[in-house]
Amino acid sequence: MKHDMQPDNVIRQEINAGLSFLDSRPSLHNDIMRQIKGEKVVNKKVSLALVLTIILVLGTLTALAVELLTGMQIVEQFAVPMAQKNDSEPYMQESFTHDELAQLIQTLSENGITLDEGSIILKALTSGHGYWEKDTIRAICDLTFGPDQGAWTLEQKHWYGEMMTAIGAWNININLLPEEGDISQDEAHNIAASALMSEYGFDLSDSSAWRVCVGFSLVWDEETQRMSADDAQWNFNISRQTNPDRLVYNVCFDRFGKRISTFYYPEDEVEMNSQPVSLPDKEAETIAHYGRVYHFWTPDVQADVLGNTYCFPEQADYIRALQMSMDLITERYGPRALLALEGYYSGLAYQEFEDTEANATQKIWDFMFTTDREYLSDGYRVQFRWIINHNTGEETVVDVCVEHANMGVG
Repeated sequence: MKHDMQPDNVIRQEINAGLSFLDSRPSLHNDIMRQIKGEKVVNKKVSLALVLTIILVLGTLTALAVELLTGMQIVEQFAVPMAQKNDSEPYMQESFTHDELAQLIQTLSENGITLDEGSIILKALTSGHGYWEKDTIRAICDLTFGPDQGAWTLEQKHWYGEMMTAIGAWNININLLPEEGDISQDEAHNIAASALMSEYGFDLSDSSAWRVCVGFSLVWDEETQRMSADDAQWNFNISRQTNPDRLVYNVCFDRFGKRISTFYYPEDEVEMNSQPVSLPDKEAETIAHYGRVYHFWTPDVQADVLGNTYCFPEQADYIRALQMSMDLITERYGPRALLALEGYYSGLAYQEFEDTEANATQKIWDFMFTTDREYLSDGYRVQFRWIINHNTGEETVVDVCVEHANMGVG
């Protein structure tokens, strides 16, 4: 929504219009000015009715001045329509342009919502870039609902899913709300509490020490290889307040309160009493030195920070995989797609491990092609899994994904 006037001018004009009756009574205008200056008014009184009228007008204008949009309203009225305008094909989410991002951040600021100074979104703006749509919307939601998405209410999670599907970032909203015939959230809570007490003697009502995240969502059906509404599921994930990322208990069951499963993940004393760390020092230092996109870190740094499955592939494998990635980009986006990225960088995050059950080696390739290694404002990402069967020597490529580099992770 665009306005022809700045908010201050709108309010000023509304006040002038609301008090325009004073212009038709100069004597009353002069009396009020003398009152403001502290001068004595002789033999003239302002009626009580007029005072009440002025108070009512000013009170109404004050209410109008402070009626700000919420984060949800800004997402619905500004961010989502802006993102929908950018969509070029179904389920393909693009970035906000620099101008769009500036407009969106200005709207947030005008409504009392301020991004953290260290936010990557503000850094993108000041560097002259736009930013990923779904990550920008997620940042607004974090400011509105809190950064812990697990602690959002069912209504907030469902609304967020609606926004993600509206911009094409998700092809289906997996976050549900109980409908007629489903058990209610209170009933689900009672079932979870009873199961935990029965299985582990755990009291779910002790909320001071424990963090309880409730979800009601679609689940993946292995047989049909799609999300199944018939198997919608309640999930209760329980972790300690002091270590929210470490799951300790889980209870799940279907939408009718049946097929109950419980899990307990043992803690050791050191881990149980440790304080959470939002970002390990090593990772923060690495990002500061090498940049936030780990595809452009060296393989030894990737292994050190991300885990020892990260390494550098054999040269012959690398050449084959690189050519395969470029062919996939050409197949999806046309023969000039990479030519348009003049002077692009290619980055790789490669993992390799032995799958003992399948008696095979799994090689996971994750290529990035872009001219902008910091914000990925252009370019492409290609991911696939290359499986080599030890018994037959057969090579299989699965889980192929080709997309714009700026798809985001929100």
